[in-house]
Order: sequence, then structure tokens, then C-alpha cells
Amino acid sequence: MLSSSEKLTLRRFHAPPFQRILALMLALVLLFLILGINVGADGVGHWETEFVDRPHQFQNRSNRSLQVDENGMVHLAYGQNHLFYARSDGETWQYEIVDESDRVGEFAALALDADNRPHVSYFDGVNADLKYAVETDVGWSVETVDSEGEVGWHTTIAIDVEGHPHISYYDRTNGWVKYAYQDAWGWHIDQVDQIDVDYYYQGTSLALDAQGNPYISYRGSIDRRLKYAFKDQEGVWQTQSVDTGTGGGTAIAIASDGNIHISYTAGEGLKHATLSETGWQFEIVDTEWRGHNSLILDDEDRPHVSYASDSDALKYARRDASGWHIETIDQQGNGVGWRNTIDLDDNGAIHIAYEVENPLPTLKYATNASGDWRITSIDESLRVTGPPSLDLDDFGRPRLGYRLRSSSLGSIERLKIAHHDGRDWRNEVVDAARYIDDASMALDSLGNPHFIYTFYGEDPPSSGLKYAYTDGGNWYFETVSDQPGRRPSLVLDDEDRPHISYIVGSAVKYLWRDNAVWHTETVMVGVPPPDGFVSLLLDSQGRPHLAIGRTVLFPDWEFWRLIYAYREAGGWHTETVDEPGGAFPSLALDTRDRPAISYRGGYRYEEGDTYHLRYAQRREDGWHIAQLDETDGACTSLALDKDDYPHISYFADGLRYISQNEGGWSPPLTIGRHAGCGSLVLDSTDSPAIAFVTCPPESLNWPDSYPISTPSGCRSCSVSGLSNGSLAQ
Repeated sequence: MLSSSEKLTLRRFHAPPFQRILALMLALVLLFLILGINVGADGVGHWETEFVDRPHQFQNRSNRSLQVDENGMVHLAYGQNHLFYARSDGETWQYEIVDESDRVGEFAALALDADNRPHVSYFDGVNADLKYAVETDVGWSVETVDSEGEVGWHTTIAIDVEGHPHISYYDRTNGWVKYAYQDAWGWHIDQVDQIDVDYYYQGTSLALDAQGNPYISYRGSIDRRLKYAFKDQEGVWQTQSVDTGTGGGTAIAIASDGNIHISYTAGEGLKHATLSETGWQFEIVDTEWRGHNSLILDDEDRPHVSYASDSDALKYARRDASGWHIETIDQQGNGVGWRNTIDLDDNGAIHIAYEVENPLPTLKYATNASGDWRITSIDESLRVTGPPSLDLDDFGRPRLGYRLRSSSLGSIERLKIAHHDGRDWRNEVVDAARYIDDASMALDSLGNPHFIYTFYGEDPPSSGLKYAYTDGGNWYFETVSDQPGRRPSLVLDDEDRPHISYIVGSAVKYLWRDNAVWHTETVMVGVPPPDGFVSLLLDSQGRPHLAIGRTVLFPDWEFWRLIYAYREAGGWHTETVDEPGGAFPSLALDTRDRPAISYRGGYRYEEGDTYHLRYAQRREDGWHIAQLDETDGACTSLALDKDDYPHISYFADGLRYISQNEGGWSPPLTIGRHAGCGSLVLDSTDSPAIAFVTCPPESLNWPDSYPISTPSGCRSCSVSGLSNGSLAQ
């Protein structure tokens, strides 16, 4: 079961051929890994990686992140989990990953040089540095410009006539507006103005005059004043206060006569300021505003401004001799028009990129190049919210079920399926809802995927437990319970009929379908919400068996109890296997239908926790329990090979794998030091396959007891457990 993170890739590990491990990692993207490894030895080998699915994430783009070249090609930079670059001929968008480093691309700004080569400035969230990328004849060149403190917020970039980049940005550590430029001798960095170390929201804006001299507009945070900086003839930065009481973003442009134009927001609304020989002149463009705005001047030095309004709309304003003219371009959704950026093509047509927060964070593009406004979606900001539910078809090819979620509260989530057709990875969206949780997948005899998952709509009646399956062409959906079920686990019997276990309230339920009729039974009660785990399998006679973990609470400590349940002709039978212990249970049945369970043993005191990995197997004389790892034993996933030897993946300071053969238990092997919960199956040659999640190490801070939750500080990934009944044994 997939209970509650992005890059989907194929990674191969070459080593002795007699044993391989398939694994799936999710970082900023979801990974599928194959490794050939002697797991009982030292794990020597090497990895190869193949991408399966790479959801994009983006946030905090600059209001100078889009530019149109003289051929009408639109160029755009954005990012958060990586730095992305997109270009369009007006019909289709093409995408590139410029910088594949983790957590880079926020505050991306773009400018083109005379040869239409894109230059991008952006923030490195892992190292807190300012970075710069330029496309060359042999690909993208990436370098770090400034690494002194947390630098690189709110970047803007401009290119001079010699093709050299100039960047304005913010030093969050010391509160400086800074300016960096490159010449034949390298990079040079100036401190422009120190404003406030708590300056967070609105950015800097940079423009160059005809001689390549820099001008920067920005907001001072003490009295929220709009400020303007430039270099004098001696190369010394001079600063001026332009207006007070400002509350939003700013954009600067320089007219052909040298006059300075600045758009910004203040208490009165969206404003436009012009500096000429007679001084500053101010005008209110629109009384509706929401901070984000972008400014461009046309060939006649007339200003054009895109901006977000209070009415949840993207608006566009232009000024001619008769005054300002305002149009509403888009107001479909919530948070419409955020982080907008504007440019003009050589025909005077407007091009705007902007974001919509809900129902799904989307990067959109609007243009009036054809006369009327045409709006298209460029990209969606998503992350995988759980490791994929993994199964192998009869040919040993993997199918991966996984969920995509945005960072925006209340946005639409997606359930997806990816499969390998023998040559390439294919994926499709299965379903979308306001919230999708705890998805579990199984493959039928034809290799078609079936899902059970919890969904939540905008209203309680639209929530519940949903079953979905495909016949290879169409998807079919049934709501099998109007109560959202926790930890659903799905298996299919020999006739491909679904059997489901889940927890609702404090009861463990068992649900199965016979022809078109669903039947429900209560297995047991006493599993206090919101905790509890359940893992389901069917034996050779089609009878259900469950491993159940429930909490036992005391005033100053708590522990888990492991319960085994099975159904015979007389009804359900339950027995306690172990306590303290029982969290994250994974159930397998051997060739004689005897149960085996991996789980986390131990307990939790106020002064600290004691956890470890345990394995229990039932024999004629009762349960036999072995303690396998003293470090931890969360998120266990168990499979038995043809000789009934166990293979277990689990979390203990990273993802680990352990197995048993005739010589005993192998030493624990750490597969991913910064990986979390996993799910394991065996292929036809008893080679293990593991699905798991990982996070950039700099942002990894696992909670003490539940690595299934989001690691604190991890901007670009989240972690969840994959329950084990969701995988074919």
C-alpha cells in the first residue's frame, strides 16, 4: 500500500549476475533502479540511471524570466527542484533540464544575447548560492557566481552589447542588494544597498542603459519605500528613495531617451513612476493589485505592464497618448497572475507567462499575437507524494503506481501509472481528486493494473474509498465505501477479483467482490485512529490473511501490538504475535501457506525511543521471532523466495535490505543512506525489486518515529510508507 515522494528513473547496478536488486527512489523525481549485487558481500558494483518520469516543480520566478527573440521564439526559465528551460515557436513547447542539481531554479531570470542564446540567473537552494547558466554550442554551462552567505534570492539578469551578463540579487544573510557582472577578467560583485535581513517577498529589478550602465529598483523594508540605485561616473553606487508605503514587487525599464520607468505596487494600487530631467512623476495605473507585476517598453517607449489583481485575475495595462488602457486576460482559478513576466515581440504582440495557484499550480502563457488573447498551459508544479506501488508482470517488466501532489493547499492531486513497454517508459493519469491518499496497486493475470485508494473531494459526500481498474483500453471506477479508509491493501485472486483490507474508525475491514456484488466484513475493532497498519494476502485456497499493527497507549509511553488474523469457515480468528512491536507489518505466506511477518519492534518513551527490525514466522509449535537490526525497522516490506527464505526492505537510518539463505541472515545492506520507506517484490528468478523514496541529504531530517511523513526542511520531496499487501508475492 502506498500510504503517503519525484524523478522516475531506471538505475542499473552491475555486479555478480547471480543476484540483482530492483529499487525505486524518489528524490526531486521518481527513480526506478535495477541493481545486480551480491547482497551478502560488500555490495561492490556501479549504478546506471534511466529516467522514467520527472515531475517539474517551480516557485518564485523572476518578473524577467520570459523573453521573445526576433524570430518570434519564446524563451522561459523556471524551477525549484531543478532549473528548467522552455522554448516555443508559438505552437509547441520544448523543455530542457538545464541544471539537474537538487533544489535549484527558484528566482530564475532569463535574458537573451545578440545571438539569441539564453542566459539564466537563479538560486541554489541546497548551497544557498547564486548560480548562472548560459547555453553554448556544446550545451549548457553552469557556474556559481556568489556563495558568501545565503545569496541569490530575487535575481534579475541583463546582457550588455558585448554579451556579458549582469545580475541583481538579494543577500538574505546580510540584507544587501547586490550586483554581479562578468567581463573578460571574470566575475565582479558589488554591495549596492543594505536594507533588511528579513527582506523576503519582493525582488530586485535590473536594467542596463545603452552604455551598459546598471540601474536597479528594489524595495527598502523599514518603511516599505521604493528605492532606486545606479552607478555614478566614478563607479560608486548611488541610491534614492522614490516612493513610500509600497507593498509589492517592482520592475524597471530604461527608455531610449534615458528616462527611467518603474512599475510597482503601493497602498493606492499599481503605480508607474518615471524619472526625467524634471524629476519623478507618478501615476496610478489600477487600484487593484496583488504585488506581482512586470514592465516592458515598446519601440515608442510606451509602457506595458502585466500584473496580478485583487480580483484573482491576470491583468494587462498599456499607456498611449490618451492614457492607460486595462484588460483582464485570465481569471480562471485562484491565485491567477502570480509571478507574471511580460515581453513584446517585433510585431508589438504581448507575451506573458504567469502562474495559477489552484486548482493546480500551473505555469501558463498568454499572447495576443493572433489578435485575440490565447491562453495555454506550459507546465504544472508537482511532486510525488509517496513511493510508487511496484509490481512486475509475467515478463518481469515493472509497473509503478504513484501519486502527484502540488505544494499548494487544496490543489488537485493525481494518481498515475507508469510501465515499461520493453523499450521505453510510458505513464498516464489514472484519476485526479482534491486529495488522494494511501493508494495500493496489484496486477491482474493480463498485467493490467488495479488500484484501491482513498480520495477526498471538496465536500464530504465526495470522499471515500475508490477502486479503479483498466482492461487495457479504458479505466473503470467504483466507490466501494463512502468512508475514507486508512491503509487500504489490495490483492487479486486467481479469477482477478479484488480483495481489500482497510481501517475505518477503529475497525479493520475486509472487502471483496464476487461478480458484481461487494461484500464487507469486520475483522476486528480496537485499532485507534489515526494510527494502524494492515497488510493483506490470499493463500493458495483464496482465504484472506492479515497482519495488523495497532498502538497501545499509556500516559508516558506507547508501544505497538502485532496481530495476525485469518479467516476460515467458522469466521475470523485473531492472535497476538508480539508486543511491544508491530508497526509497519508486512505479511508473506510460504509455500505451505504459513504466515511470516516483518515489522518494527520496540516502544516509545517520553525520554526516548527504542526500535529495531523483527521477523516472525509461524510453525507447528507457534511463532518464532528473530531480531535482525538494532538500529530501527520502520516501513518493512517482505517477500519470500521459492525456497521460503525471506527478503526484507526497511528503514533504519536510510533504506536497508536484508535476506536469509541456507547460511543464515546476510548483514544489513544500506541501499540509500538518504532514502526512506520502501516496497519489495521478487521476480521470477527471486531477484528482489524495491520501491523507495529519497531526499537531498541537505534537507533530510527524518521524524524520530515515522519516516513515512514529510522530512522537515525538505522543500522538494516527501516520504511515505508503502504497505506490503499491495505487491504481488
